[in-house]
Amino acid sequence: MFKGEAYGYNKDDLTKRKPLKIASVEKYIDYLKTIANEYPFLAIVGLRILTEIKIKDFLRAKNIEYNEKDTLGVLIRRLSNSIPEAQMNTLLDFNEFQNIASHGYEISQETAIWALDAIPAFLKTIVSD
Repeated sequence: MFKGEAYGYNKDDLTKRKPLKIASVEKYIDYLKTIANEYPFLAIVGLRILTEIKIKDFLRAKNIEYNEKDTLGVLIRRLSNSIPEAQMNTLLDFNEFQNIASHGYEISQETAIWALDAIPAFLKTIVSD
């Protein structure tokens, strides 16, 4: 049916997992806040990326095993004995919102703004930059 070829595409290169580095967490959060009103789902998905990076850093520092392919929900469950219940509940709420957003459903601006306040505050408690 389609006879075109994809140029500049190498599946092996795309499937390698090289951890993303975010130079300035503060600038990244500030950027997500600028898009939260117009694209709240995108702000949530961007925050998910940062959250996964920081939770993996924390787990690594605590010598808690995880798999690079673990979902955010799995990573959060691996934290269960290491953080207070209130923080766990915040993360579980965020996990639900990010799952909704990343699967193409609408997220309210209020939810995005809440997440952009609550999650970075939590992340500061577990990993220093």
